[in-house]
Amino acid sequence: MKAPGAGFTLAAYAEAKGIPVEHLRRNGVIDITYRGRSAVGFRTQLLDGSAGRTHVRLRLEPGDGPRFVWADEDRPQAPWGLWHRKQALARGRVWLAEGETDGLVLSLVGEPAYALPGKDRADLLELAHVEGLRELYVTQDRDQAGEEFVRLVRDRLNRLGWNGTLYVVRPPAEVGGHPVKDWGDVWLAVGRDRERFLRVLSELAEGERYSLPEAVAQAHEVEEAAPVAPPDPPPAIEHGPVERQDVPYPLDRLPDWLQDYVRIVRPVAASPTPFLVTALLPFLSAAIGTRAWVQHGSRPLYPSLWTAILGPSTIAAKSTALDLAESATVRPIQQEFDRRYREAEAAWREAKRQARHSDDVEVPDRPAERRLLYPSDVTWERLIRLMGLNAEEAPDGTTRTPYAMVSFPEIAAFLNSLKRKYAAGVKENLTAMYDCARVDYGRVGQGDESPRVVIDVGFLSISGASTPEWFTDAVEAGDVEGGFLPRFLYAKVERIDGRRAAFPKRLEPDALDGFRQLYRRVFEMPERLRGEWGIDAEARNLYETWFNGVEDALHGLHQDGRAKLIPFWARAQEAALKLALVFAVFDAAAGNGRAGVIGAAAMRAAVAQADYHRQVAERVLQADVAETRQERLEKIIVRALERHGSLTPRDLHRYAHLHRHVRDTYERDALLWSMAEAGVLTVRTDERGNIVLVGLPVHGGERGDMATRDRSTAPGAA
Repeated sequence: MKAPGAGFTLAAYAEAKGIPVEHLRRNGVIDITYRGRSAVGFRTQLLDGSAGRTHVRLRLEPGDGPRFVWADEDRPQAPWGLWHRKQALARGRVWLAEGETDGLVLSLVGEPAYALPGKDRADLLELAHVEGLRELYVTQDRDQAGEEFVRLVRDRLNRLGWNGTLYVVRPPAEVGGHPVKDWGDVWLAVGRDRERFLRVLSELAEGERYSLPEAVAQAHEVEEAAPVAPPDPPPAIEHGPVERQDVPYPLDRLPDWLQDYVRIVRPVAASPTPFLVTALLPFLSAAIGTRAWVQHGSRPLYPSLWTAILGPSTIAAKSTALDLAESATVRPIQQEFDRRYREAEAAWREAKRQARHSDDVEVPDRPAERRLLYPSDVTWERLIRLMGLNAEEAPDGTTRTPYAMVSFPEIAAFLNSLKRKYAAGVKENLTAMYDCARVDYGRVGQGDESPRVVIDVGFLSISGASTPEWFTDAVEAGDVEGGFLPRFLYAKVERIDGRRAAFPKRLEPDALDGFRQLYRRVFEMPERLRGEWGIDAEARNLYETWFNGVEDALHGLHQDGRAKLIPFWARAQEAALKLALVFAVFDAAAGNGRAGVIGAAAMRAAVAQADYHRQVAERVLQADVAETRQERLEKIIVRALERHGSLTPRDLHRYAHLHRHVRDTYERDALLWSMAEAGVLTVRTDERGNIVLVGLPVHGGERGDMATRDRSTAPGAA
């Protein structure tokens, strides 16, 4: 037992409050000596980033006087936790606690929080601390001091003229049979379990959370309003251009380390939040590759992911999202691989040169080019050959791709390349890599220059971007029914409002160092992260409930004419398990989860992410790829005519890139005659009935004077 008056150390404080020491240190809590005694100090930071004075708490044993002591003239200048303001702006809300412990607990579970050092220090609040926030949640302890704290905070906000909604949140009287007074007590009562704590927090809508919607405008009344359910938090971070989305994005459901990534890059990127995360997901899965899996029935399920972000050109900053994801994950590792390869290649060439002049020099085998990130402009033949060189032999004797990643800034160009005759069979091998199945590829008649490549367990993650129009043009009729497109997870933003900055903010070189270190830890794959991962009971129940709900919805798609959605939603069910594995592995590497087991937190985040992509897939299918092949071709032709005016068939073929969509000119002309008969366009023919000019119908004299020629004049007409 500690001797009376000995003070209170950081380690003792961490143990007493159930808060990890690392979290305390990250949030300004330090060991300090005060008048010869150990004490715990809480650092404050002003909004400009400068450190405030350290106010010191000296914890004494009961009976030895007050527990909190202020150092001479070291009273705080600002609330604790102002470094959470960026996260608060992202959520549109902040929590305000009486005492740093409650603030530390709330921030530990992922909520942005400030704290005041006592009930009578509401004067530390300034308008700049809460400006731009729509909601402020005040924690009220279950005692008279808690009521006084709420009154003083309301008075202060009134005087500051803050325009927002104030909520008063009081913990329940007991949790699990344990009486509680504040949120620190709740944290200990739930056994320091984040998920249980958040459940208690959410259950307060039933009588324990009180909304004061007129708190700023009313006089200083302290009666609590009737209990109401809290509003849903805003789904997106609001720095820069604001995306106008029909599908809400579940940012607050994602793991803390992933939210931190968004928090760091969002202020410097014009990309919408769904783009930032969706572009990153395949890069995360590539770090794991085939070295960890979930057993799904009779087969292992590896976390290969394909994503496509679709949005307007330039203003959606799709390439920015891809570049940020690449620079934060695979690029530094691949650069290191390339450097080692160049050095080994140079040594090999030097040994080969010396061997010409001396028989004593032994020439080693030529080094293989090691790849995690494969070039986006590489030919399929070279891609598969490089993957064959990078394949590894597993303990069971099979060859497998340990990891592989490709990023396509314009994925429509990649899809168009798959239509070439020389790319026959490529799409099938790609889907085999997504499914981590056997890949068997070889081109006949190429000799030793292109040997047959066989990989028992393939793997490839893809992150791509395109405009909806280019993506539509690149899609082939069989891509939906054949299952190629349903393998992608889509993020789509229809329209982006707001103004972009003339001089965007710069991302500091070391801003993502912590995230890069986490990524490298996963990529290096320590033994505890390898192999099969299980799913705990709570996560299993959560996934099964969600899966059955989607399954019920799938059966209803036949009845309402949306059967084409079935493969997209079915793939989303499988993608949720892959995402859960990715989140769980990174959680374990970050010290927030148990290695080898997918917990409820990772599964909850994965299900929310998969649900988002499932809803977006419906919009993509309805808006972009729902048409029949003929409808899609008609749209392409009309778009070319709108852009260029009347065209000869040859020019139309070139401008509309019809070589990508039709087999020959006979199929093209048959399509043009069909569109002319339907009144979609007009054609002009020569004396032999051949089409010589194509245009759009005349409306009010706006377009030329082309007349539609009756098809009966065409050769071979009935």
